[in-house]
Amino acid sequence: PLALSYLLKRLALAGDFEARQAVLTATQPFAGDVGQDYAVYWRELRADPEVRHLLGLLCRIRGAIDLDLLSRLTTGAVLERFVASAAHYFHQETTNRWSFFHNSFKQYLIDETRRDALGRLVSDRDRDLHLRLAEAAAELSGSPFAWERLFHLSAAGQVRGVLQLFTQAYFREQFFALRPLHEIQDDIALCLKAAVAEDDRIAFIRALLIAQELK
Repeated sequence: PLALSYLLKRLALAGDFEARQAVLTATQPFAGDVGQDYAVYWRELRADPEVRHLLGLLCRIRGAIDLDLLSRLTTGAVLERFVASAAHYFHQETTNRWSFFHNSFKQYLIDETRRDALGRLVSDRDRDLHLRLAEAAAELSGSPFAWERLFHLSAAGQVRGVLQLFTQAYFREQFFALRPLHEIQDDIALCLKAAVAEDDRIAFIRALLIAQELK
């Protein structure tokens, strides 16, 4: 079961026997719904809005998380608290790449970080988080995460920003840098969507030509 996997990861990450004993003592009996475990963890973070905010950013990132990005998103102190409380919810692919251990936690965070303290959906919460990630991508020129800027602009509803960013050279550079073709095609689809939203026929044709060139 997923809950058992999380427990085993927490025990593996514990530093010594006393730490493992503390993990076992603090662990509540499994109630049959891993979502309840997520809710308990989320409530424990009420006193740490900075870690909550960081989790709200991370759950909106496509694919694996480059740990170099975290220094752009938060402070060292917040990062330490994040690792201490949430590392077991992630798979450590390499020393510099983490991913969510299970998509259910990612989806739980996306939903919770859209809400205010009263549980009400806040319409601009998604936009603000994606805009922050777009800003971070713009600051990381030369990093593969820089390619995620277009996605986050699109997710934030910044249609004009998407249309201003994409060019033939923009996608050609990614192609020759060996970015997976399906990722490039996904972003071209976002460009087509933006062109339709703005009724920009020139941009629409440009996106189609780029897609044809990269086939």
